[in-house]
Formats: sequence, C-alpha cells, structure tokens
Amino acid sequence: MPTKSSRVPGHAATIDAPGLHGFQGLASMIYHDDGITILAPGWEFEKQTEYLMKIFFAMMRHFVNTSTEELEAGAQMDECKSMNYLGARLYTGARVKKNRSRALKLWTKVSQIDLPRGASITSSDYTARSRARVKADAYAYLCAHHLRNYEKSKALLDLAQAFLCGEGAAKLGLFVAASHYTALAFYNLQKGAPVRIEDDVSIETKCSFNCTPENAPAFAIVLQCKTMLDGKLWADFSAPEEMEPVEYACSRAGCDETSAARADMKRCAGTCDVASKPSYCSQHCQALDWERHGMHCSRPTEADLTFQYTPLATNDSKLVDTSRLNSVDRARARDLASIDLWSHLGGDNPTPKEKAIREFIREIEETACGGPRSTGQFVKLVKNMSKTIPQRDLETLFKAGAPSVPV
Repeated sequence: MPTKSSRVPGHAATIDAPGLHGFQGLASMIYHDDGITILAPGWEFEKQTEYLMKIFFAMMRHFVNTSTEELEAGAQMDECKSMNYLGARLYTGARVKKNRSRALKLWTKVSQIDLPRGASITSSDYTARSRARVKADAYAYLCAHHLRNYEKSKALLDLAQAFLCGEGAAKLGLFVAASHYTALAFYNLQKGAPVRIEDDVSIETKCSFNCTPENAPAFAIVLQCKTMLDGKLWADFSAPEEMEPVEYACSRAGCDETSAARADMKRCAGTCDVASKPSYCSQHCQALDWERHGMHCSRPTEADLTFQYTPLATNDSKLVDTSRLNSVDRARARDLASIDLWSHLGGDNPTPKEKAIREFIREIEETACGGPRSTGQFVKLVKNMSKTIPQRDLETLFKAGAPSVPV
C-alpha cells in the first residue's frame, strides 16, 4: 500500500506508482523526443497523444528486447546503458523487486563517467555522442528523483539537487520534462502574488519566497545553474501539457447556449454515431431538435448495452455491461473491445517476440485497469481514456483497429 506522502500531487507524482505505471511515469519525465515519426503518412494526432504513443513504444522496445537478467549482466560489466535501464526498473519495481537505493547508485555512477572534451548529445562523433547521451540520461533520472522529493518535502535543498542534476543534463544538450518542471517549480517559488495594499485600490506584487539564512546555500546552488535558468531553454521546451479547454455549444439550431464544462451539455443517449452525436443545454432543446435528429437515432436495446469483449492480448471473451456508461463512452467501449491483438500477434502460433509483446501489453492493460481486466475495471478504463487522449484522436485510433508494432 502506498504511503501517504506518495499521494502528494505534483508533475513527478506518477514515478511513485508501483510497477509499469511508475516506470511509465519515470519514462515521461526523462523522455527525449528525437523527432523521428512513428506514424504512417497521413496519420495526424494531437501533440500530447503522439508524445504518449512514443513513450509507449519506447517502453515496449525496452521490455520486449531486453530481460532483467541481461541488464544485470551488462551492469556487472559497467555498460552504462544497461545501468541506466536497470536503475529505472529497480527504482519503480517494474518486473523486479523495488530497490531505489541501488537505482540511485547506478545512475550516480553513470553520471560520473568521463567524456571527450566538448562532447554532447549532438556531437558528430558516434562514441562521444553515445556516451554523452547515457550520462545525460543518468542526470535526467536523478533530476526526476529529486524533483519528486521536492514536491513532497517543499525543501529548497531538494529543489537545488534537482537543479544540479538538470544542469548536468542540460550542459550536455538534454532538456527533458523533469528539467522543465524543476525550472518551473523555481519560477513558481519566486512568482509574485497580487496583494492589496491599505487603500484597497492599488495592487502590488509580493514574492511568496523568503530566502532565510537556512535556505541561502541551496538558493546559491540554484543560481549557479546558468543553463537550467536560461529562460528560452525551458520556456520553449515542449513538455506534456494538459489539453486545451474547449467551449461546448448546444446542438439545436437557434440556441446560443455554450459552456466550458462538458457536464453542462447533455449528450444524446441514443445509438447515433459518436462523431456526430449532438449535445443539448436542456431537455427542452433536445425535444425541439428530435424531429431533425430522430431519423439518425434510436433508444438503445439490451443488445446495445451488453456485448462480448476480449482483453487485448488474450483470446478469452468476457461479457461487459455498459448500462452505466453514457452513449459516447459506450460506443468507445465497443470500439476498444473490437480490437483483435490476439490474431494480430500470431494467434495460436506466436513467435517468441510476439509472445513477449503480448505479455507487455497484458501488463500495461492491467496497470491501466488496476488489476486483471474485470468488467468494472474495463468500464473505468473507458471512462478515463478521454482524460488523457482527445476525442478526435481516440476515434482515429479505433478506426485503425490493431496497430502495427514498431519494436
């Protein structure tokens, strides 16, 4: 059971989650987009969706192509990449027993390797570039660790440690989400808050941070991290952000009602197509619009509310009841249940790699559901999908069916 402190909110909070969920959170903190597209020509997704997909496929390659035993053997031979990857598994407890102390020692050791003079992650020389990258990655892992400590403790010394590690990576040309959120935390610490003065008319800005003698050494450390404090460097960084707010409008012609909250607009509960499903500000507007919309819609039957689904990488069908879902989520559930990865990954005669991919997908699915995918967990998974992936991207993914797997 997680401790109370692990539930403290923050950008790095997910690295405290157990297993693959924590590994995915750590991966999102240190992932560096190399700009290589993973999508076929003509496919377009929101930036956040593509970011999540790249992390997912990077994780798949990591777990499918390399066993923990192989990483252990590599770490014994001081192979830096193996030490970084093994540290990530140990830190989160993904397929191994969690051992954060050892993970931190491995990353620290890699962060101390010597590099050719002037080496960076963009060096023309392959050896220099590769060694700079593994060293920068180690700094990034450590930055994420100290950032999470700061989010829980609010101690400036923890933030200073995150800055030092982020600076180490940034000097080598690597600036990741952990670096971005570390710089953002320092900015928010100094950010002035509007405070009314005595005449109650003017407003002055007052900094919420008070640098006490106790905090001065840590503050001095932060100020030495010139690369991390470069405003352009972190302001231009494309960190994973929340989706932009959308304004929703009533679908009845002639009604001008709008709302920034989806819950204020009630979507049609019928069997009409999700892509063109109307939303209404009131039952009155829905009744007035029925003459137009009724020809495209009908009340859902019992057969519409229940159907068979198969957990993504298995061949075991289960019955799911979607009566508690709204019509959009119900259609999304049916689309998700129709994806046949079992056949796509070799059916009854999979290759060893296809077996490994199935195992990884099963773990990911159980991580997302909070355990083996029961009916209730499947319903919860479907309801939560649109919180991280825009509706348009979900529709594109479901229309595509089983994806190709770039491993």
